[in-house]
Amino acid sequence: MADSGISMMAAIATVLVFMPGFMGLSFFAAIASTDVLAWRAVLGWMSKTTDIVRLSIIVLIKNKIIESQVSHWLKRRFPPLCPETENGLQIIEYQYILPSLYFCLALEKGRFCRQVIFIVFLLFLSMSCADETLRTGRSPHSGKGQRMTSQTVMDTLKTLGSATIHEAQGQRGAMDSGIKPLDPTLRVAGRALTVDCSPGDNLLIHYAISKARPGDVLVVDAKGFTEGGPWGDILTLAATLAGISGLIIDGMVRDADTIIESRFPVFCRGLSIKGTHKHQSGKVNETIQCGGVAIRAGDIVVGDRDGVVVVASEALDDVITASQAREEKEEAFRRELEQGASTLDLLNLRGTLDRLGLK
Repeated sequence: MADSGISMMAAIATVLVFMPGFMGLSFFAAIASTDVLAWRAVLGWMSKTTDIVRLSIIVLIKNKIIESQVSHWLKRRFPPLCPETENGLQIIEYQYILPSLYFCLALEKGRFCRQVIFIVFLLFLSMSCADETLRTGRSPHSGKGQRMTSQTVMDTLKTLGSATIHEAQGQRGAMDSGIKPLDPTLRVAGRALTVDCSPGDNLLIHYAISKARPGDVLVVDAKGFTEGGPWGDILTLAATLAGISGLIIDGMVRDADTIIESRFPVFCRGLSIKGTHKHQSGKVNETIQCGGVAIRAGDIVVGDRDGVVVVASEALDDVITASQAREEKEEAFRRELEQGASTLDLLNLRGTLDRLGLK
């Protein structure tokens, strides 16, 4: 019975992995089949120990093995279920491992009834987690710093705006005011794919596009060079086709009309019709300086007509919460102002005015 159960679970997993509509189901089915096929021998070898000891040992061993072997494959197939943190990819938490391990124990004991119970429990948990992930944009068991950079989160950042985010995180992260949107009606938010290139050379920009993931924002340190436009309509088309969300460059661009017509967000220092070379090396996905701000690969950038702000990836949850609280406070101010209140009272400024002798 155990062998037939293993074969059945492996077959189910194989089919479900290729059904993107059942992301959570596929995820846990794949993990369960991997557990069973890879660890049944270990369970048998330790058959004289207690279930608790066997379970504890396997949790410690499997956590790293599955994460290293399966995580990148799962990340490509199921991005919404794979949050990123400052410590790297965190795919499998103990809450996810335990159900599949209990399922292994059930199969090892060969009790058909227990197999059915744990299969149902496993599928229920997987669908619940998938629903929570897709609904909220974060893993149901993730802690601070583990919010996924999903489209929902990016849209929230765009709505909050660069000025609010800058204020909410203690007036930090603002690029200098010389970097402005080519089209003021467009906004951008996304993970930074950082590029350090030589002045007057765009080879590394072409290279970075080939390494980009959908949703990335190219953040380019072009050294503020103003006598050349390393970005134009061809690179805009290439970036759009690669799924890149926008460009922020400490330098110039050209082909402005075509870029604006394409609705591709570009933030730059201005326009230059002069061309650039393609033979100088540089760095991609390393810490750079852009607009006077240090930016690491994977940090979040938000840009609108007010300017561009950088949010450290590990601080994203806290910054969103603080920004939303600031928005609520300002909305309350608006209501009170409409009812006759003064900004001097709302901001507690009268004491400062008295100290300065301003009556």
